[in-house]
Amino acid sequence: MKPIIFADDEYYFHIKLTEGFGSRLPNIPVEAVWSENELLERILTKDYGVIITDFNMGNLGQNGIKVAQTIRSKGIKTPIFMYSTNEMPPEVLSGKPFDRAFKKEWIY
Repeated sequence: MKPIIFADDEYYFHIKLTEGFGSRLPNIPVEAVWSENELLERILTKDYGVIITDFNMGNLGQNGIKVAQTIRSKGIKTPIFMYSTNEMPPEVLSGKPFDRAFKKEWIY
């Protein structure tokens, strides 16, 4: 199976997602990154089954929409899931340019 990659710059969710995926999907490799740049570097060099990213990746001033647009502009068709603790704009909730959006509270 192709690995899952996720990006979150908040320590709590980074750990929570790593542990959650590891326990619920033990046969699927999970990779975690802390920034938009790390995420883009990885997906340009490796094929993933799913990309999961935080909407507010504030450490470089980007948000998940910009990251997803960059991914799509590179021709990468991997499904992208977006999550956030904050309200997300309508374009995110409508699935553009993401395949699915959800609130972080659903992760607990």
